[in-house]
Amino acid sequence: MFFDVTTKVTTEIREAVFQTLAANGMRDGAHIRLTLSRGEKTTSSMNPIFNVHGCTLIVLAEWKPVVSAATYDNAAGISLITAANRRNPPACVDSKIHHNNLINNILPKIQANHAGAADAILLDLEGFVAETNACNLFLVKQGHLLTPHADHCLPGITRETVMKLAECLGIAVVERRISLAGDQH
Repeated sequence: MFFDVTTKVTTEIREAVFQTLAANGMRDGAHIRLTLSRGEKTTSSMNPIFNVHGCTLIVLAEWKPVVSAATYDNAAGISLITAANRRNPPACVDSKIHHNNLINNILPKIQANHAGAADAILLDLEGFVAETNACNLFLVKQGHLLTPHADHCLPGITRETVMKLAECLGIAVVERRISLAGDQH
């Protein structure tokens, strides 16, 4: 990791978010995207030795009410394709790190757009379901909520919330490999 997230850093981030919201008159219906860059450099180079001023936090606030921002028609269901490219394994650019290089998510979305589908399912290198280009996947089967292991996907807040809600409702959550070829479990 680049730094340890301490209480001081967490407080500074929180303050930066609230300052940005206040400066833009935002309270409700706002979406926040945080980007932490390596910071200002003395010259153009990927070598971190040239980063002289520490990290730079960018707080991007935009009006994006949740109600009108849905990409999918959840009542009608969604169409999916299987992406031609595979989800990068954790040994390469780990999907669990939400970084600025999202080309591995953008290319499948372009494929889905060309096919007239809502999203594209990304498979891991061995051909098992990882996630879509935009979200985690869940499958209800025989009263269980199945989802792929989080080794090839972002184990984010929404995924965790869905799993906790299922457990609160008495629905068993099973994390395991899922195949498009027919799930025999």
